[in-house]
Amino acid sequence: MGRSGEITERSGPNMTAAGSATEPPALEPDPKYARLPADALVEATADRLRSRGIEVVVVESLDAARREVLSRIPPGSEVFDGASRTLEEAGIVRALTETPGLRRMKTRLYAMDRKTQAREICRVSQAPEVAVGSVHAITEDGVVLVASATGNQLGPYCYGAGRVIWVAGTQKIVATLEDGFDRIEKYSYPLEDARARVAYKSPSVISQTLVFRYEYRPGRTTMVLVRQNVGF
Repeated sequence: MGRSGEITERSGPNMTAAGSATEPPALEPDPKYARLPADALVEATADRLRSRGIEVVVVESLDAARREVLSRIPPGSEVFDGASRTLEEAGIVRALTETPGLRRMKTRLYAMDRKTQAREICRVSQAPEVAVGSVHAITEDGVVLVASATGNQLGPYCYGAGRVIWVAGTQKIVATLEDGFDRIEKYSYPLEDARARVAYKSPSVISQTLVFRYEYRPGRTTMVLVRQNVGF
């Protein structure tokens, strides 16, 4: 999510229920979407994700989540990190920047000229060796939803990245696909929009939402579920 001219999204979902980046959120964040589910529901959801071709690791802490992410990135890899409050809170963005041998793709992208190399920026960002990010909702039957303003991270998640690693707090588990869209509109968006208006002096917006139902390439996608309320 990001303002016009930015290479990548800002953290979290950048979206609007009203469909206009100039309008304020219609609702305060719905607190029901911040509740942590019971352990049994987390494990059942993890099993459903696995049945859809997604590897799942359930951890208790952000430190453990960060270790799991780094352990799955081969040395020397070029890594694209989709902007995410979850990654920031877990210290993953900093780790990607500081870990010897990893090449954080955004360092390369930010050095490119947005006016003269716009198409090259798009091309390079869509096929990283590893994409790391978060999601905005996970249904109990294992469907994953990711919302975006520019769609920058959706291409790598769907197809372009050689490997995808998502990190998500278990508060993002919802009952149905309809609840997933509702969570985006009524919880993720208001929080991100409020943050964006302070940080960037501009509102957030929902442009696209990815509905990820199945990973057909074995071993490609991993979900690290954290038993904490983290991110939006």
